[in-house]
Amino acid sequence: MRNAPRKNSESFGTGDVRGVIAPESSNNSKEGGHLVPTIAFGVPAGASMAILLGAFLMHGLTPGPEMLTKHLDLTYLIVWSLTLAHVIGAIICLGCSRWLAQVSRIRPEILLPVIIALVFVAAFEGEHDWGDLYSLLFFGVVGWIMKRLGWPRPPMVLGLVVGVIFERYLFISTQLYGWGWLLRPAVLVILAGVVWALYRPLSQIAITLVEQFREVGARKARFGAAPAFSLAIIVLIVAAMISSTEWPHDAKLVPLTACSMALVAAVLNLVNELFGPQQTVAAHADSGMKVGAHVPDLGVADDVVRRRATIFFVWMAAFIALVALIGFIPAIALFVCAYMRFGFGEPWPTALGFAAATTLVCTVVFHWALAVAWPPSLLGDLFPALRAATRLF
Repeated sequence: MRNAPRKNSESFGTGDVRGVIAPESSNNSKEGGHLVPTIAFGVPAGASMAILLGAFLMHGLTPGPEMLTKHLDLTYLIVWSLTLAHVIGAIICLGCSRWLAQVSRIRPEILLPVIIALVFVAAFEGEHDWGDLYSLLFFGVVGWIMKRLGWPRPPMVLGLVVGVIFERYLFISTQLYGWGWLLRPAVLVILAGVVWALYRPLSQIAITLVEQFREVGARKARFGAAPAFSLAIIVLIVAAMISSTEWPHDAKLVPLTACSMALVAAVLNLVNELFGPQQTVAAHADSGMKVGAHVPDLGVADDVVRRRATIFFVWMAAFIALVALIGFIPAIALFVCAYMRFGFGEPWPTALGFAAATTLVCTVVFHWALAVAWPPSLLGDLFPALRAATRLF
């Protein structure tokens, strides 16, 4: 039976819909399971749950027992919303799949400028501060570097979200029980589960590291982009540890604990990149792939990739400069039009049309409906009439 031919095996590889239904069904079903540790324990099970956890914290909700007692109505609302969303989504997809499929035919030259403008608006909505825009640009560059070097990005997102919860509860635990909280039965059970889950992958990594350390003397160090990035991470960690040494004991407890573990991992990774076996890192490494893992070459030269990335981030920096100069809404119109026309060579009617449509949507949704407090601009401060016209616009 093992060698028996599959039913209708000749149709596989030719666009058979069953090859899409199976993985997409499993992909949709995992969200319900991910909600359990996210809501009940405050531990996100994936990148999407980390974003949801960040939304909880922004609204003053602390995932954990309170979500199952004090905010049980909200928990049920999330569960039923997810359930109904799957049903409604299935109905919409079955009825409108022919039209929804046309979205995939929209050229990136049309989508990219519009999406960038909306991303900047969404980032500014976080704290209504210039730092949101600077952080977007900075972490965009960092994310691109990590992708080029094969570093996974979801752990960084999880760290930014879970770090606040980790600091709060570690502080509470040490205040109540000292370091004796590590010996409490519930903690021991959780630690045992963590060790059991990580035993196999960590043992394989340990064996690999031992083999590589034995051959360090026989190999010549290779210093390139990957070791340079790891070295920069180490410098950042050491700087954070030095700056926190003069803090009060309660304040420096979490930074020193997290930085110590990160420093050990970063040093081991640096040694692996300097003296480990030669590995290829492609431009489009998968987000869940291990650092330094081999990925297939997509046929694009490295200098071309770097040049395109530089141009892209220059456009993003130019958008921030436009916001500071003429205001957010006018900057959206000018940026979308200029990026389509000069960045991608789109015809003037296309560039002007999409710029006008994007500006109208942002004006109606964010300016009028949500009454977003846009940041002040240089020309708006110099010319009050222009500022008043910008607000009306």
